[in-house]
Amino acid sequence: MKPYPNLKNSYIAQANNTNLIDFARSHGYTLENGGRRALHAKQSGGLYFFKDSNKYYHFSTDTHGGPIDFVMQFWNMNFKEAVAFLLESEIPVFTPVLHPPQTADQLILPAKASNYRRVAWYLVHVRGIDSEIMSHLMHEKKLFQQSKTGNCVFIGHDPDGIPKYCSMRGSNPNRPFKQDRIHSDKSYPFHIPGSDNSKRVYVFESPIDAMSHATITKLNGLDWRADHRISL
Repeated sequence: MKPYPNLKNSYIAQANNTNLIDFARSHGYTLENGGRRALHAKQSGGLYFFKDSNKYYHFSTDTHGGPIDFVMQFWNMNFKEAVAFLLESEIPVFTPVLHPPQTADQLILPAKASNYRRVAWYLVHVRGIDSEIMSHLMHEKKLFQQSKTGNCVFIGHDPDGIPKYCSMRGSNPNRPFKQDRIHSDKSYPFHIPGSDNSKRVYVFESPIDAMSHATITKLNGLDWRADHRISL
């Protein structure tokens, strides 16, 4: 592996010594027996993790490597970002991103990741959100995973469906992060709509609180889609 500017070889070695199987499990991959020396990740396009070598192979893309290579490919990070992510360190992680010019009140949403594994793992396994509710909000384009950072991104729309509000929440329980996107208009809050004939609105501080209430409603055998929920 070639050295990377400003990264000590000890950092690189430590990152590549991360247990890849444990790492994959902790980030939402469901692993099953893939042979005597391998584990197969379900619904992954032929992704295998090898116990003896701490490496992976992905049949769909014919790619392979160790933990750093895995994060670079499946989290769309560069080398330095992948090392920092594996070490959960304070190494400068993200390079500046150039955004289109903004008007004084224009909301520009963060870049969307190609998958939602980290957000799904955090919301379902850490916060206990029902997977149906999470998927419903993703389908309505009110929730997605931010590229590179893996943050949860919650969107509020105006009546024409144009995004007007954006709240971001980190998906790493050990590194809390909360932030509203610049130029967010809180008069268009994150909204889980109810039925047309419902006049009941539940008001919450955050989108995850609203999703939690919907989950509890479902767990109690009630229709979580009956009433409206908004976050402030």
